[in-house]
Amino acid sequence: MAKKTQVFRVSIYLKRKEGLSVEEFNRYWSEIHGPLVRPLIQKYGILKYTQYHTSDTLQQSAIDAYPDLKSLSLTPYDGVAEFIVKDMADIRKSQEDPFYLNEVRNDEANFFDVSGAHWTIGWEEVYVEDNKLVPESQIRLNAP
Repeated sequence: MAKKTQVFRVSIYLKRKEGLSVEEFNRYWSEIHGPLVRPLIQKYGILKYTQYHTSDTLQQSAIDAYPDLKSLSLTPYDGVAEFIVKDMADIRKSQEDPFYLNEVRNDEANFFDVSGAHWTIGWEEVYVEDNKLVPESQIRLNAP
């Protein structure tokens, strides 16, 4: 039986800075900000950091494949930064680090609208993984 390990997903929904195209936003976030933040994330034991990028081309492809999406509202965000953590204190510690305060925080204003960001926190329940059904006993492993 798999061991229950409580982890949380913190998702921060981002809007690009006014004047940046979707492509410029995605490039900056991937090529400049991502490499800047990686060592800080690792230093404080954050289990996973991912960037979820959007594009007009992908959105159109999704609508072409799944026309019912047209009846839903498209989220107004240009990307989502996600952090998997065992303890919220790890994020707090990373944000108190002088490198975050002097470098990372300042860089955020270069590509996204900090005042337009939103966030959520929750846990994952995995029902299908690698195209296989997850056993019922393992679905809620991350639930508090």
